[in-house]
Amino acid sequence: MCNDTQNLTIEFLNDKIMKPKSLLYLLPFVLGFTGCEQETSSPKMVAGFSTPNIPSTYNQVIYNTANEKVMSSGINMVLTNASGKISTQKAQLSSMAYQKFNTIVIEPINIDSIHDEIAVCKQTGIPVILLNATYCDGIDAVISADYEDAARQAAEYLAQNMPDGADYSIFYTDGTSNANVALLTQGITNTLDPAIYMPNLNNGAARYCASESSAKLTASALLRKNVNAFIAYDDVTAKGIYSALTEAGKENEVILINISGSPEAKSMVADGKLDATIAISPAALGDAIAQVTIALSHKQATEQTVLVEATLIDKNNINEFDLDSWN
Repeated sequence: MCNDTQNLTIEFLNDKIMKPKSLLYLLPFVLGFTGCEQETSSPKMVAGFSTPNIPSTYNQVIYNTANEKVMSSGINMVLTNASGKISTQKAQLSSMAYQKFNTIVIEPINIDSIHDEIAVCKQTGIPVILLNATYCDGIDAVISADYEDAARQAAEYLAQNMPDGADYSIFYTDGTSNANVALLTQGITNTLDPAIYMPNLNNGAARYCASESSAKLTASALLRKNVNAFIAYDDVTAKGIYSALTEAGKENEVILINISGSPEAKSMVADGKLDATIAISPAALGDAIAQVTIALSHKQATEQTVLVEATLIDKNNINEFDLDSWN
């Protein structure tokens, strides 16, 4: 047995539409090669992991954690990258179904666009797991960050720390799933009493910022309207907002929290640049994916819904966490 298996990082198939035979030929190279002598026997089981786009560091922790655990149980995991194209994700899922993968994990670009592919998997007897999506017909399990819990904690933090009648603004960037943004925004807005706190939103939706600089510009404009708090959905946006706060001399007056839990976000909390970060552990998501994938691949019963809870990290508990790793 090769000793390097535990250190394997999942390789990506490219974003081209893979013909079934081409994908089959690639399997030994994509996940069978670990820099040491290969096993003489073929893998008995293969799980597919369909991703919408090239992952962030957060997503890499999810995928690598899942891969390490399924590999240790004798299951190879093939990760595909749809590069944000629904047609590519549909084709890649069709290829997995054609080759009768043992289990398929899907983080969908748009769940409504892949119902046909899910139906084919169901007809073929392939279990399907959804990541960070809502349950639909043909799905065997859903694994998701508990965005309602994250929204509740964000709203409670704002309610405890903002003055009555204050405005707040919600930011997100390109790396954040629109579905997750909607869940968080709705949850925060619904939890805070609209008679006391007013969301400063753009046509009822969170403000999209494509980069740190655009977040800074937008935040600067909102500060002139006396916004009292910002919620960023990632570290890039949080850094842009903090830069705007320091230029305006309001870093100690305006609340800034984000949804992350990354080493960088925790360091910002420790340094007083972020008031709080709400962490949803990518390792916990990866572990849940692995457990359900292994169970379904072996035709065993498993939970239909697995939610990973959020943890609020602020100045009061930052010393309880490792700043060098994802929470």
